[in-house]
Amino acid sequence: NYVEDANITVKNVTYGTEQTLSYRGSGLYTATMKAYAGEVYAIDIELNGQHYTSTSTMTDAPAVASYRFVWKDFFSQRMLFAEAVIDDKPNENNYYFLHLYRNGVGYRWAVKRDDANPGGEIKQLFSCTTEQRIKDEDEDEDVLAEGDVMRLEVRSIDRKSYDYLYSLQTTSASNTNPIENFTGGMFGYFSAYSQVDRKILFRLASVDEEE
Repeated sequence: NYVEDANITVKNVTYGTEQTLSYRGSGLYTATMKAYAGEVYAIDIELNGQHYTSTSTMTDAPAVASYRFVWKDFFSQRMLFAEAVIDDKPNENNYYFLHLYRNGVGYRWAVKRDDANPGGEIKQLFSCTTEQRIKDEDEDEDVLAEGDVMRLEVRSIDRKSYDYLYSLQTTSASNTNPIENFTGGMFGYFSAYSQVDRKILFRLASVDEEE
Protein backbone atom coordinates (compact mmCIF):
# COMPACT_ATOMS: atom_id res chain seq x y z
CA ASN A 1 0.00 0.00 0.00
CA TYR A 2 1.23 3.51 -0.68
CA VAL A 3 0.20 7.08 0.07
CA GLU A 4 -0.62 9.50 -2.73
CA ASP A 5 -1.67 12.67 -0.92
CA ALA A 6 1.22 13.43 1.44
CA ASN A 7 3.01 16.79 1.49
CA ILE A 8 6.72 16.02 1.86
CA THR A 9 9.58 18.48 2.27
CA VAL A 10 13.29 17.82 2.64
CA LYS A 11 15.60 20.38 4.22
CA ASN A 12 19.35 20.75 4.22
CA VAL A 13 19.74 21.64 7.90
CA THR A 14 23.39 22.62 7.41
CA TYR A 15 22.60 25.40 4.91
CA GLY A 16 18.87 25.96 5.46
CA THR A 17 17.74 25.14 1.91
CA GLU A 18 14.45 23.31 1.47
CA GLN A 19 12.52 21.57 -1.30
CA THR A 20 9.03 20.08 -1.65
CA LEU A 21 9.01 16.64 -3.24
CA SER A 22 7.01 15.93 -6.40
CA TYR A 23 4.67 12.94 -6.56
CA ARG A 24 5.48 10.60 -9.47
CA GLY A 25 2.94 7.84 -8.88
CA SER A 26 2.95 4.41 -7.21
CA GLY A 27 3.99 5.94 -3.90
CA LEU A 28 7.17 7.54 -5.27
CA TYR A 29 8.05 11.12 -4.35
CA THR A 30 11.18 12.70 -5.85
CA ALA A 31 13.34 15.80 -5.47
CA THR A 32 16.25 17.35 -7.35
CA MET A 33 18.19 18.29 -4.22
CA LYS A 34 21.63 16.69 -4.01
CA ALA A 35 23.08 15.42 -0.74
CA TYR A 36 26.69 15.85 0.34
CA ALA A 37 28.79 14.06 2.93
CA GLY A 38 28.93 15.70 6.34
CA GLU A 39 25.67 17.62 5.92
CA VAL A 40 22.48 17.05 7.93
CA TYR A 41 19.09 16.57 6.27
CA ALA A 42 15.56 16.62 7.68
CA ILE A 43 12.29 15.33 6.28
CA ASP A 44 8.77 16.47 7.15
CA ILE A 45 5.79 14.39 6.02
CA GLU A 46 2.38 15.97 6.42
CA LEU A 47 -0.50 13.53 6.11
CA ASN A 48 -4.08 14.12 7.22
CA GLY A 49 -3.00 17.03 9.39
CA GLN A 50 -0.30 15.01 11.18
CA HIS A 51 3.43 15.71 10.83
CA TYR A 52 6.09 12.98 10.87
CA THR A 53 9.71 14.12 10.99
CA SER A 54 13.19 12.63 11.00
CA THR A 55 16.80 13.68 10.40
CA SER A 56 19.86 12.00 8.92
CA THR A 57 23.52 12.85 8.37
CA MET A 58 25.05 12.12 4.98
CA THR A 59 28.23 10.01 5.08
CA ASP A 60 31.12 9.35 2.70
CA ALA A 61 30.83 6.55 0.13
CA PRO A 62 31.84 3.06 1.34
CA ALA A 63 34.77 1.17 -0.20
CA VAL A 64 34.10 -2.45 -1.18
CA ALA A 65 37.35 -4.43 -1.12
CA SER A 66 35.89 -7.67 -2.51
CA TYR A 67 32.65 -9.46 -3.32
CA ARG A 68 32.53 -13.16 -4.17
CA PHE A 69 30.81 -16.49 -3.62
CA VAL A 70 32.65 -19.09 -1.55
CA TRP A 71 32.17 -22.65 -0.29
CA LYS A 72 32.59 -23.19 3.44
CA ASP A 73 32.39 -26.43 5.39
CA PHE A 74 29.58 -26.22 7.91
CA PHE A 75 29.24 -29.29 10.14
CA SER A 76 28.73 -32.22 7.74
CA GLN A 77 27.85 -30.24 4.61
CA ARG A 78 29.21 -27.56 2.32
CA MET A 79 27.48 -24.21 2.43
CA LEU A 80 27.44 -21.54 -0.24
CA PHE A 81 28.02 -18.00 1.04
CA ALA A 82 28.10 -14.59 -0.58
CA GLU A 83 31.02 -12.77 1.00
CA ALA A 84 31.41 -9.00 1.03
CA VAL A 85 34.45 -7.22 2.46
CA ILE A 86 34.44 -3.48 3.20
CA ASP A 87 37.51 -1.32 3.77
CA ASP A 88 36.55 0.61 6.89
CA LYS A 89 37.45 4.27 7.23
CA PRO A 90 39.95 4.91 10.06
CA ASN A 91 39.50 7.30 12.98
CA GLU A 92 35.72 7.51 12.83
CA ASN A 93 32.66 5.47 13.72
CA ASN A 94 31.13 3.85 10.64
CA TYR A 95 27.91 2.00 9.93
CA TYR A 96 26.94 0.01 6.84
CA PHE A 97 23.84 -1.47 5.26
CA LEU A 98 24.38 -4.34 2.81
CA HIS A 99 21.61 -5.59 0.56
CA LEU A 100 21.98 -8.55 -1.81
CA TYR A 101 19.60 -8.66 -4.76
CA ARG A 102 18.85 -11.68 -6.91
CA ASN A 103 17.65 -10.79 -10.42
CA GLY A 104 16.50 -7.42 -9.13
CA VAL A 105 14.59 -8.78 -6.12
CA GLY A 106 15.78 -8.43 -2.53
CA TYR A 107 17.44 -11.66 -1.36
CA ARG A 108 19.45 -11.00 1.84
CA TRP A 109 20.34 -7.92 3.90
CA ALA A 110 22.37 -7.02 6.97
CA VAL A 111 23.80 -4.07 8.87
CA LYS A 112 27.36 -3.82 10.18
CA ARG A 113 29.34 -1.45 12.37
CA ASP A 114 33.08 -1.11 12.74
CA ASP A 115 33.41 -1.67 16.49
CA ALA A 116 34.99 -5.11 15.96
CA ASN A 117 37.73 -3.96 13.57
CA PRO A 118 37.82 -0.14 13.24
CA GLY A 119 39.98 1.04 10.38
CA GLY A 120 40.40 -2.50 9.07
CA GLU A 121 38.35 -4.89 6.97
CA ILE A 122 34.71 -5.63 7.77
CA LYS A 123 33.37 -8.92 6.45
CA GLN A 124 29.74 -9.92 5.93
CA LEU A 125 28.70 -13.46 5.00
CA PHE A 126 25.27 -14.13 3.52
CA SER A 127 24.23 -17.78 3.81
CA CYS A 128 22.69 -18.83 0.48
CA THR A 129 22.18 -22.60 0.28
CA THR A 130 23.87 -25.98 0.54
CA GLU A 131 25.84 -27.74 -2.18
CA GLN A 132 23.47 -30.72 -1.97
CA ARG A 133 20.37 -28.61 -2.67
CA ILE A 134 22.03 -27.23 -5.80
CA LYS A 135 23.03 -30.74 -6.95
CA ASP A 136 19.49 -31.98 -6.34
CA GLU A 137 18.22 -29.06 -8.46
CA ASP A 138 15.96 -28.05 -5.61
CA GLU A 139 13.24 -25.85 -7.07
CA ASP A 140 12.87 -23.77 -3.92
CA GLU A 141 13.04 -20.14 -5.08
CA ASP A 142 15.65 -19.47 -2.39
CA VAL A 143 18.21 -21.72 -4.11
CA LEU A 144 20.51 -19.92 -6.55
CA ALA A 145 20.54 -21.00 -10.19
CA GLU A 146 23.10 -20.69 -12.98
CA GLY A 147 23.05 -17.22 -14.50
CA ASP A 148 21.34 -15.45 -11.60
CA VAL A 149 22.38 -11.79 -11.47
CA MET A 150 23.52 -11.13 -7.90
CA ARG A 151 23.86 -7.42 -7.19
CA LEU A 152 25.40 -6.24 -3.93
CA GLU A 153 24.38 -2.82 -2.69
CA VAL A 154 26.48 -1.31 0.12
CA ARG A 155 25.39 1.91 1.80
CA SER A 156 27.32 4.01 4.27
CA ILE A 157 24.69 5.11 6.78
CA ASP A 158 24.55 7.15 9.98
CA ARG A 159 24.08 5.82 13.51
CA LYS A 160 20.37 6.67 13.60
CA SER A 161 19.65 4.61 10.47
CA TYR A 162 21.80 1.76 11.81
CA ASP A 163 19.90 1.66 15.10
CA TYR A 164 16.57 1.36 13.30
CA LEU A 165 17.73 -1.35 10.88
CA TYR A 166 19.60 -3.32 13.53
CA SER A 167 16.56 -3.31 15.82
CA LEU A 168 14.38 -4.30 12.83
CA GLN A 169 16.56 -7.40 12.40
CA THR A 170 15.86 -8.48 15.97
CA THR A 171 12.11 -7.83 16.13
CA SER A 172 11.14 -11.48 15.60
CA ALA A 173 13.43 -12.61 18.42
CA SER A 174 12.64 -9.79 20.82
CA ASN A 175 8.93 -9.53 19.96
CA THR A 176 9.22 -5.73 19.97
CA ASN A 177 8.92 -2.90 17.48
CA PRO A 178 12.09 -1.42 15.97
CA ILE A 179 13.64 1.69 17.50
CA GLU A 180 11.65 4.76 16.44
CA ASN A 181 13.24 6.77 13.62
CA PHE A 182 10.35 9.17 12.97
CA THR A 183 8.45 11.39 15.38
CA GLY A 184 4.68 10.95 15.44
CA GLY A 185 4.58 7.17 15.72
CA MET A 186 5.41 6.29 12.10
CA PHE A 187 7.21 3.06 11.24
CA GLY A 188 10.06 3.26 8.76
CA TYR A 189 13.23 5.30 8.54
CA PHE A 190 14.77 8.28 6.76
CA SER A 191 18.36 7.97 5.58
CA ALA A 192 20.77 10.19 3.65
CA TYR A 193 23.46 7.79 2.43
CA SER A 194 26.22 7.14 -0.07
CA GLN A 195 26.08 3.87 -2.02
CA VAL A 196 28.21 1.60 -4.19
CA ASP A 197 27.12 -1.45 -6.18
CA ARG A 198 28.86 -4.64 -7.29
CA LYS A 199 27.40 -7.27 -9.60
CA ILE A 200 28.20 -10.96 -10.15
CA LEU A 201 26.68 -13.36 -12.64
CA PHE A 202 26.36 -16.53 -10.55
CA ARG A 203 28.25 -19.47 -12.03
CA LEU A 204 28.73 -22.61 -9.95
CA ALA A 205 32.12 -23.31 -11.51
CA SER A 206 33.38 -19.88 -10.44
CA VAL A 207 32.64 -20.24 -6.71
CA ASP A 208 35.83 -20.01 -4.63
CA GLU A 209 36.94 -22.58 -2.08
CA GLU A 210 37.51 -21.40 1.47
CA GLU A 211 41.23 -20.93 2.06
